[in-house]
Amino acid sequence: MVDKPLTPANAQRLRLFDTYRGRGHRNNNLFLVYSVKTDQDWVLPSDRHLVHWIYYLETDSNVRDFAFVSGSDSRNSGLCSVDVLLENGTRIEHQVGRKNAEQSSEALEPKTEPSIRNVASTKIRIFTDEDLQPHVKTSLRWLKPISFASALRDQEYARQTLMLLDYFNQQASGDIGRVLEEPQVCEHASAIILGLIVRLAIKGHIRLDLSANSFGFGTRWTLPVKER
Repeated sequence: MVDKPLTPANAQRLRLFDTYRGRGHRNNNLFLVYSVKTDQDWVLPSDRHLVHWIYYLETDSNVRDFAFVSGSDSRNSGLCSVDVLLENGTRIEHQVGRKNAEQSSEALEPKTEPSIRNVASTKIRIFTDEDLQPHVKTSLRWLKPISFASALRDQEYARQTLMLLDYFNQQASGDIGRVLEEPQVCEHASAIILGLIVRLAIKGHIRLDLSANSFGFGTRWTLPVKER
């Protein structure tokens, strides 16, 4: 019998199963996410990795690109490494995981910002629970808008995107509800417009403020200085 080639969906499902089996007896949640920024699916092995991905990678305008270079397994106590490319061209490695003896004593100390250290000429940022906890609520608020953007996967919508960019450049700031009320926008499905707005935010063209409230018509947006 000739084996049929795997569809992308089936291949991703098998990857997810392999990751789950490799977790041993752990009880952490496992997340399969689609990244608009990298246009790839990623498997995240715990809640802390989900918060890190949303806040420090996907929605961080200073991050241009990233790739997970190692997942969690029983040997590294949940440590996960991410190769991150910043907008200024600098490369940095993010390490996310439980505090353990393998990490430096500097990383074990609670800090308001993730610790940064240089190892073999590679800059490394170690994220502990103290770094992630303050951003849990904001990160969870991003799940809804990210789902709007994810629904547009593999769809360009070039004309609508250019229309929104032109509007944002003219207005410089506002709220989501006002965007949807614009005559040139009303002719398009609101779900598509919302997805494109979030896509533009993830790619750094605008900024969405979800620090206090969930995503909705009242969500404020601003044009970054670099886009003006």
